[in-house]
Amino acid sequence: MNKNCTDIKQSKKLIELGIEVNTADMVYCVELYKEGWKYSNEAYPIDGTLEGDDIPAWSLSALMEYMNRNGYSISLNCNGALWTVKFDDSETYHYITSYYSIDAAFEMIVWLKENKKI
Repeated sequence: MNKNCTDIKQSKKLIELGIEVNTADMVYCVELYKEGWKYSNEAYPIDGTLEGDDIPAWSLSALMEYMNRNGYSISLNCNGALWTVKFDDSETYHYITSYYSIDAAFEMIVWLKENKKI
């Protein structure tokens, strides 16, 4: 599986945490299928503004940019099969590891928001 952005559940969590939707660079569109209206299976680059029930999504670069714009030391590294996102300020060192870089970055943003770092 190749994850190129947050999935719908992760995207909804970021919105719930107050991440500005204008920082998203991808979108899950509502599309008509045989079974009726539902979200697309993949996200597309945002072309213009979000419409109706579309759900914004964030690529890895958008998540890293969002975290780094706050002046903290945030790094992404790969060690074999695992990706690690590290946060370091003068008081706290925290890291999150995952098989997918996008998941590690997502979890770090959740941690940063819940710990009032961003």
